[in-house]
Amino acid sequence: MPMPAPRRNRFERRRAETRQALVRAARQILAESGGASASIHAIAERADVGLGSFYNHFTGKPDLFDAAVADALEEYAQAVDERLHGVDDPAERL
Repeated sequence: MPMPAPRRNRFERRRAETRQALVRAARQILAESGGASASIHAIAERADVGLGSFYNHFTGKPDLFDAAVADALEEYAQAVDERLHGVDDPAERL
């Protein structure tokens, strides 16, 4: 049986929420424009966080957009895993 994840304190939860808000904003911007031309200020505004919060989590836009793409790929992989749950035939899984 897997160990339960340790409970995070309020600071850690808020920090994770802020980071996720920035990633979510970056994903939205990438989906809308198809490019990374948005300013850091616009991303922070979309995430509804202060500009300084951006730099608490990311070194720059490339770092954020890498995290946004990784987040999207993880979401896609989870959707595929859910769709294939209980499918044992290798041909069907492919």
